Amino acid sequence: MGRYHLVMSTAELRRKVKLTVDALSADKLEDAARLLTKLSEEDAASSELLRIPGFAESLQRGLDDLASGRVTPAQKLRRKR
Repeated sequence: MGRYHLVMSTAELRRKVKLTVDALSADKLEDAARLLTKLSEEDAASSELLRIPGFAESLQRGLDDLASGRVTPAQKLRRKR
């Protein structure tokens, strides 16, 4: 869907989604409702995390560590007893 953002405005995307939803069978409409609810909840959860002071910076440091190989694979970690 990311590619549509370059071509369509938000309003155009909403119209396209509404037209698509209107054409769905009852079974598919239930599936679509579940998917849209899940996407909305995920968006809300992401927004909540980003409101935590320092979270975005901490996440970026972790992603940078991962990208540069500064991580220990889980298989190499030992449990403390």
